[in-house]
Amino acid sequence: MKALHFDINKYLDQYYATSDVLVSFKGMLTENKIGRLLDELESNLNKNERELRSSILIAANEMLDNVVKYTSNKILPQVFIAIRKMDTLQLITANTITPIQVDSLRNAVYDANRLSQPKTKIDHSEAKEKNKKLGLIDVYHKTKNPIQINFYTINDGSIFAEVIATFKV
Repeated sequence: MKALHFDINKYLDQYYATSDVLVSFKGMLTENKIGRLLDELESNLNKNERELRSSILIAANEMLDNVVKYTSNKILPQVFIAIRKMDTLQLITANTITPIQVDSLRNAVYDANRLSQPKTKIDHSEAKEKNKKLGLIDVYHKTKNPIQINFYTINDGSIFAEVIATFKV
């Protein structure tokens, strides 16, 4: 397996340089750390963002739980960053997954975005069942915006998967 150069610090620097960072974490997540990150996020919300406080915290908790549950390589760090850009607040999680998990995550995000649209006229039961484990439909409903995903190749066995939820404030 040939390792490609993926610099997690350079990855994080892109957010530090262009955004107001509310919370930033790089390491291994635990339930206690998740609680502290949610507390820090809540304390750093602006007055106008506090109206969305419960939605922001629920979405962040769902996303952080997914990172803990679905990380494939526990040696590489997990990431959570909450940023403010003009009139948006973004929650970003990133963790390693296997190449086999890429299509599953991509499809789950696609389904959550598609099924959450009010004009969608399809049988939702199968896709909702697939996404129940990930809570992505809940994240979409809290943000009222499409979930974004990006993938960065680390090596043949590990992909760094980034999930972004955006709130308009």
